[in-house]
Amino acid sequence: MGRKSKTPPRDEEKTLSEYYRLNTKAVDDLVNADAANSPKVSREELDRYRSGPKIRLSARVKVILLKWWFAGACCFFFYWGLGAVVPSQENLLLILGAGMGFVTDLLVNKILRYYASPAGSNDRWIMVTGKGFRTLPLNVLYGYVLLGLTVLSYNVINTVALAVSG
Repeated sequence: MGRKSKTPPRDEEKTLSEYYRLNTKAVDDLVNADAANSPKVSREELDRYRSGPKIRLSARVKVILLKWWFAGACCFFFYWGLGAVVPSQENLLLILGAGMGFVTDLLVNKILRYYASPAGSNDRWIMVTGKGFRTLPLNVLYGYVLLGLTVLSYNVINTVALAVSG
C-alpha cells in the first residue's frame, strides 16, 4: 500500500474535477418540470426544432400509400419473380392472390395496429379486424377479391384504349 501524497493537486486536475461536477439543481429542475412551472413556448418556436419531414400527411393518405406499396411489392416478388417459373397465368394469379392475403394479414395489418396513436384507431382501415390465425383465410379471400378487381379494371382500361385508338 502506498502512501497518500500530500502535494496539492495541479491546476489541470482541479479544472477537470470542476468540469465533471454534477449540477444537482438543474437535474432536479428537469425532473420536477411540468406544465405549471415551465415557461410558455410558442408553436413557431417549437416548430423550429421539429425533426422529420415538413409535409404532414393525413392518416388516410398514409394508409393508402402503405397498402399500395405492399401490393406493388407483392406484384414484384410474386408475379414478376415467379413469372418465368410458373407457366400458367391462372396459377400465377392464384399465387399472387394468396400472397397478397398473407402479406395483408401478417404485415400490413400489424403495421397499422402498431402505429395507431390511440389503440384501435386504425381498425377502420383494416378489412378483417380480428386477431390471430383465424383471420388469415378471410384476408386471403380479400386478396383474391382485390386481385380480381384489379384485373377487371386493367381489362376495362385496355378495352377502352383499344376502342379509342381503333
